[in-house]
Amino acid sequence: MEGLDEWFRLRYELRLHGLRQRLLAGTDPLIIRCGDDLVFLHDRQRRRVPVVTRRYHACKALAHLPVATYVWLAELTGTALTPDDHRALERMHRDTTAALGRAAVPAEREVLAAVANALRSTLARGGVDLEALTTMATAVDPPTRALIDEATRLELVGLDAAVRRHTASLTIAQWQRLHVVVCANHQARYKESTKQYFQRLLGESEGPGAQREHRVLYAESGESIDDAVTLLATHLLDRELAGFFLDSPMALQRNVLGDAASRVLDELFAERIG
Repeated sequence: MEGLDEWFRLRYELRLHGLRQRLLAGTDPLIIRCGDDLVFLHDRQRRRVPVVTRRYHACKALAHLPVATYVWLAELTGTALTPDDHRALERMHRDTTAALGRAAVPAEREVLAAVANALRSTLARGGVDLEALTTMATAVDPPTRALIDEATRLELVGLDAAVRRHTASLTIAQWQRLHVVVCANHQARYKESTKQYFQRLLGESEGPGAQREHRVLYAESGESIDDAVTLLATHLLDRELAGFFLDSPMALQRNVLGDAASRVLDELFAERIG
């Protein structure tokens, strides 16, 4: 029987290769979010367009600063600072204070001041002051949310402008064949901003896992155009197979063994409980 499965693997991979080549050629329009850029593939052309600004990254860096401070100092809780710790904290305090002097936006100043105060308190005590960390967390909450809101608006406005500009010439038929893959270096997060934008654009809704993914896909740990194209090719082939064999093109977007597994587990745990 093992030899028979080799036939499946071979034919599946060959068909997948053909789909990948078609997608890379841009026979149908494809948009990939890859890092800071959108990549547009269509009519054998590939265009890469940046969609986020330096200001976006500045907002993101400031929002991360209190988190970095906590991650570092929480690890030092209950221990005296070593000379190396002390020198590193002094450098970070100097950098934070210098950035505070240059900050022009109230939210920036509030975050930097709160972090500088926590670092100053830790240096003065010679150890981590948990109360100072709690005070920092409380102080940075409103300004961090403001920075996140600003970064999100900058990202989505840039995204929308790029999409409008580079899809303006698509016909209705081409628009209906458009697919989108969002690459990310982390697991899928509910209401991820880029995915949410394209779901709105193409009239799709959020669902558990990949269950409702149709034309907008999320490439978890995807970091390249090749990763995105491979995911989409697999998605298209699986939908074709599911529609032919399982009566629904979405059937393989949940584990094909899932229903059988539920029945077996019901039996196993019923016996255990009984």
